[in-house]
Amino acid sequence: MRALKLICRLSPAAIVCVSLGSSCTAALSSSQIDDLEFAKRNYVLKSKAFSTGNRREELAFINNLEAQSEAFSKEKFLVSLLQIAAFARNAHDSLRFGQADAWRLQNKLPFRIIWFPDPMIIARAGPEYDELIGASVTRIEGLSIDELLVRLRKTSGGPDGYLRWNTVWLIENAGLLRALGVAQAPDQLRFSLVLRDRRHVKREIAFLPQASMPERLGPVRLWSGELTPDETKHRWGAAIRVANEPFYLQQGDEFFRIAPMPEIDALYVQFRANSTADAEGREISQFVKRVHDEVQKAEPKNLVLDLRFDIGGDIDQTRDLARALTANVRERIYVITSRYTFSAGIVMAAAVKPDGGNRVTIVGEKVGDDLRWWSEGENTCLPNFHYCLHVTTGLWDLVNGCAQNPDCYGDRLDARVDSLDPQLHAPMTAEMWLSGRDAAMEVIKTDFASRRPSK
Repeated sequence: MRALKLICRLSPAAIVCVSLGSSCTAALSSSQIDDLEFAKRNYVLKSKAFSTGNRREELAFINNLEAQSEAFSKEKFLVSLLQIAAFARNAHDSLRFGQADAWRLQNKLPFRIIWFPDPMIIARAGPEYDELIGASVTRIEGLSIDELLVRLRKTSGGPDGYLRWNTVWLIENAGLLRALGVAQAPDQLRFSLVLRDRRHVKREIAFLPQASMPERLGPVRLWSGELTPDETKHRWGAAIRVANEPFYLQQGDEFFRIAPMPEIDALYVQFRANSTADAEGREISQFVKRVHDEVQKAEPKNLVLDLRFDIGGDIDQTRDLARALTANVRERIYVITSRYTFSAGIVMAAAVKPDGGNRVTIVGEKVGDDLRWWSEGENTCLPNFHYCLHVTTGLWDLVNGCAQNPDCYGDRLDARVDSLDPQLHAPMTAEMWLSGRDAAMEVIKTDFASRRPSK
């Protein structure tokens, strides 16, 4: 019997060798293999966020990717990189599109989603999908929303509250849920929905070219019912009417806001980010100076510090302001937090609480991360696909401190708390949003009234 002759072409890619007459099949391209090896050396082995066990699991995961016998689409490779960052179990360890020549997804759903603690709500939609505006999403590809969250945990570190706003883009962009093994088709998703008139419907929604839609908004801007000029141009609609919006959602393009609240004898200060500039180019430093001057001049009786949309930035911009606020406000300080309160936004809340002592009340819902995390660091960008992985090198521990760790970063800011759990619970629910109500301000006003001396 003649022995079979096997032919294998040497390649850095995983290869399946078959008998003479068949070809060898490369699972990953050589450029994908090179990028995975680069990620091992320059991300997995350098990020401080990995525990020994997580790093071991991560390296085994990458080795398994390299041994796959099926070709990877660009979408599947992108999802695999997200999973690599997720092994750090740290929200700041993330994949970033970074370089301009990185491949970007082109087809998207013709609507935008806000993922509440209860349902998902379609917050924006194109003109052909008006009936879906404000609808509640109950299932995607047959999975309940909770079941989908379990699948998406593979793509991001951080607690579930953070995932509910940081992973929606995987739903809205074509091919990513298919790459995760959730969707059947690459060009559409199957939805079960409850419309605002309470009808239960099922829809197969096709992905459309991004060029035919307005530019995608960040997760915070979606909460405003005020459409952007680009959305108006494309005749998109929003789930809530501007006329019904509570104050905290008004002026959706403004990052920083200050206003008197005479009904509770308070000054209201809102941060929708902790760095950079707003839509008009006003830098945060200008706003911080304005707030600082106002509190020193007026010495307000009470303060509402609204950080529920403060998704982070540079805490060095606002740490001194936290001291000024607590030094000049005479009585109560209400700090509003939510699942969008992240990174520097969390540190801002943690700085005000000990500075203000028992005058400070945390209102709202839990912040968007644990109180111990790794951040800072720098991006390391893949040589071929040009995505960047963020290598975290600075430790924060807002409860216990971290001075015993040589990589401690957060202790220099003197922001230590026992907890940031809300003392006045006011979750940001779909029902409150759709009805145009502000749960946080409602409980603040009730608390304020209870503290007034009886006449």
